[in-house]
Amino acid sequence: MNKHITARALLDFAGREYRSRAERRWASEGQILIAELFHTPVEVTLYEPMSFSVPGGRYTPDFLHILSTGEQVFVEIKGSRRQTNYRDARSKLRAAAEVYPYFHWVEALAPSRNTGWKLEQIGQPSQTDNPLRNAKKATKSDE
Repeated sequence: MNKHITARALLDFAGREYRSRAERRWASEGQILIAELFHTPVEVTLYEPMSFSVPGGRYTPDFLHILSTGEQVFVEIKGSRRQTNYRDARSKLRAAAEVYPYFHWVEALAPSRNTGWKLEQIGQPSQTDNPLRNAKKATKSDE
């Protein structure tokens, strides 16, 4: 047995490493919750897939869920509103929702002892500015 492996390693069963227990838990439960929230199956889930330039710096959402409709849902995971970086992450999430209105943006607060996940949609995606929706409409009208 290797004595150098610590109990604090936050790995899932596939060996992926996460920055927090809440993120690891979301990796196993998030697809179901997002599918329920949007009434659409999730086709792909990615962990920290990209960063966005927002006023005040860079923002890297924790998860990206791609729905069967092609819509993209970015999720910010927080263990608690009392976390030291909560306000900074929340303001960057809100800024990203404003700068990139054609995506869905969700904040997910991890369950406490008495509650389940708390999901809050930030902003509303703009249907007219969404390149994915516009491309689908164009191909349907071409038929």
